[in-house]
Amino acid sequence: MNAISMSKGIRRALVATAIVSGFAGATAQGVVSTVILNDTNAGDNFLYNNSPATNFANSGLFYYDARGAGLDRARPVIRFDLASLPSGATITDVRLELKLQQYTYINTNAGNASVTHNFAMHQMLADWSETTSNWNDRSAGNAWSAGGMAAGADYKATAEDSVAVNSSLQGTYLSWNITSLYNSWMSGAAQNYGVNIMGPAGDPSMIGANGDTTDGVFRLYNSEYADDTFRPHLVITYAVPAPASIGALGMGGLMLARRRRATR
Repeated sequence: MNAISMSKGIRRALVATAIVSGFAGATAQGVVSTVILNDTNAGDNFLYNNSPATNFANSGLFYYDARGAGLDRARPVIRFDLASLPSGATITDVRLELKLQQYTYINTNAGNASVTHNFAMHQMLADWSETTSNWNDRSAGNAWSAGGMAAGADYKATAEDSVAVNSSLQGTYLSWNITSLYNSWMSGAAQNYGVNIMGPAGDPSMIGANGDTTDGVFRLYNSEYADDTFRPHLVITYAVPAPASIGALGMGGLMLARRRRATR
């Protein structure tokens, strides 16, 4: 074998080895699928104590409000279909992202400065209807455990994730990590009844004592909003096994290179 032939044979073998190393048994990491939630793949509503028998599913907006007993209270709920992913996909991260339309929690004793509050996402434990749920009922003829939902009965008391919010975030997407919950839905370990959002508890006494820190409006665009660029996003990151045929092709190329080198 002359030097030129040997050089060509080595190059072919190295290329084949690179194919095997890059694909055989490997996974495609970080594949991201973004699903815009709309009225065909999601359902949402907010429950409002001052209109306890009214359904707000078509409002286009979510409200969370907490002003104490006798004043405004509103609770957002959302559910969505599970995504269709490639066979063998392993989900590594799931984010539910909602765009903040308005945030007005302020401190009246500090120049009306915006007050930061945590807003938590909780797993729903009870089935509910997008079109017939309201403050009193989760569906027609079926009441919530308590008006506006009850922790531990209608939704899980422990939050999936929490996001700190203030007025500087208006117009941006807030992102909650629901990876563990989403995987439990995918596996069938938990029923997919969606999630709700809970914020600070209302306390009217805060208005006179320390400023209006728990009296405000937290408003988000929901899946019914007319402009779909403002609607919620479900962002799923997953890995998939590399096709076995690619690995086989790489191994075949390596064996071919070896045979050619042996015959020269």
